[in-house]
Amino acid sequence: MTADVLDGTATEIGHDLEPVTAPAASTSLFRTDDPVEIIEQAGRVANALKGVLTQQGLTKNISGRAHVLVEGWTTLGSMLGVFAVKEWVREVPWPDPVPDGLAQQHQRGLSFGYEASFRAQRADGAVIGGAEAECKRTEGSWKGRDDYALKSMAQTRATSKALRVPLGFIVTLAGYEATPEPEMPTQTSPATEPGPPIGADTATLVIAAIGDALTENRVAPDALPAMFATVGAHPAAINAQAVNNLTEDQGQQLLTALGALTV
Repeated sequence: MTADVLDGTATEIGHDLEPVTAPAASTSLFRTDDPVEIIEQAGRVANALKGVLTQQGLTKNISGRAHVLVEGWTTLGSMLGVFAVKEWVREVPWPDPVPDGLAQQHQRGLSFGYEASFRAQRADGAVIGGAEAECKRTEGSWKGRDDYALKSMAQTRATSKALRVPLGFIVTLAGYEATPEPEMPTQTSPATEPGPPIGADTATLVIAAIGDALTENRVAPDALPAMFATVGAHPAAINAQAVNNLTEDQGQQLLTALGALTV
């Protein structure tokens, strides 16, 4: 028995065909490289952004110019699929010698400041910007704040600054200053050394006054942080340690404020 053999010919194909490649994707935020289309789309985004910033109050007037808060920058980023991603946050070591007016903070073991780095990244992973920023106690308004507040501000500044790199022109088109509000210097008086620490007697009176005010429902627990803030204190929690960290003058001011509370 023999196998059947089929006669035929084989033809090789494909040698003369040109390779087909997909068109390169645009690296623009608006998925187009046409400058006219980019400006048109950016204008529409700017108009939408302006409405949100106005309705939600996400700008601050500084020296007659409107600067966008960090929440406004992150809102714009979300509109275009751009997000601020933290790379690192680290403590800034105390310089030697310690700057004038900061001896007490250094002795209390507080940090000198913090610095942070963020990158602006698209949803597809492409990095399109980045920035570093810091917050230190040599800034008058941050001299006596808690460490967590300085750490948070360093991250806030780095976030808005990183987003400004790719998105600043849209903020300008919307009619606002491109410099983010957190980057603007605060107008404060020269830093001065805080007064003497609270005395044991005053601390005891403050703790008792807080307890009485809470028991008699003359103050709500969530209102206490604001009372501390009015005397220049910003504790992470309202407790005995927060009272002991006050100056004598701050303690006396709190006693006056607590005594003035009525049901």
